[in-house]
Amino acid sequence: MRSLARGHTELCIKVLAGIVSQEAVPPAARVSAAGILLDRGWGKAPVQLTGEDGGDIRVVIRQIIDVMPEAEPVLIEHDDGCDKA
Repeated sequence: MRSLARGHTELCIKVLAGIVSQEAVPPAARVSAAGILLDRGWGKAPVQLTGEDGGDIRVVIRQIIDVMPEAEPVLIEHDDGCDKA
């Protein structure tokens, strides 16, 4: 299936490019086609993920054990080194 779809790549790019360049096509369709072409040609823009307050993302993992009725949450810190110059 994938190889069949990839066989239409050139045609699809031509169709998208045609949509982008035709002023008779609604602007929303032109913008959508342009975005698809840019994403395929240059990749999607990187997304920076942050926590609710704009800071680090924190993950709380609670371990549930039958022996311990109320397990304490465990906070796992991770330093990816991005802060370092």
